Amino acid sequence: MAVYKDVPLTEKIRIYDTDMESPIADNFGEFQHSYRQMVVPYIPWQEPLRLQCEHFLQSVRTGATPLTDAAQGVRRRRGP
Repeated sequence: MAVYKDVPLTEKIRIYDTDMESPIADNFGEFQHSYRQMVVPYIPWQEPLRLQCEHFLQSVRTGATPLTDAAQGVRRRRGP
């Protein structure tokens, strides 16, 4: 199972093993599920809007076609 959270700056993705242990408890308050293994891959934080602006400026400076250009915008508006 993978859990994605966009808000925190760290641990955005957690990957859990599919196996889980269910301990026996006397009451609901003591009942907890414990996953056997969890992996948190490191993803360096980058500001999305900054990356988009930097890519746009680089395209303007070099004349390179941006990853998403006006032609793609027109295609999306008309449909596939």
